[in-house]
Amino acid sequence: NEPGGAWCYTTDPEERWDYCQVKTCEKDADIENAGKPEPQTCWEGLQKDYRGEVAKTMSGYECMNWRQQSPHSHSRTEANYPDTGLGDSRTEANYPNSGLGDHNYCRNPDNDPGGAWCYTTDPEERWDYCQVKTCEKDADIENA
Repeated sequence: NEPGGAWCYTTDPEERWDYCQVKTCEKDADIENAGKPEPQTCWEGLQKDYRGEVAKTMSGYECMNWRQQSPHSHSRTEANYPDTGLGDSRTEANYPNSGLGDHNYCRNPDNDPGGAWCYTTDPEERWDYCQVKTCEKDADIENA
């Protein structure tokens, strides 16, 4: 019940204890999702771990379901790419739509250097990259 908030002992011999910087909630607590990590909102590099729900390409094409083979037959299937994001204790039952599967979300199962992509539903356009948000570091202009 410290009026200043959470605190802890420090390892600094000159300062026995100090207040902690604890993130405060700006909205009502989400008890149902307590303890679960917050959803990721951006992805670095190859975006091989992207698990969002973007289902349109940069050119505006609708993505094709990964389990379908029409209008474009392909080898990027769950059987051929079993480790596209479900590793460790994650299973398709617990984390649906995480890797390749019964959905049309953009993914990067083969570590394409251009990032997340998908096959399109347009018979004339086989595949295209997706516009998945990348993480950008804040520029530290004062200390540059």
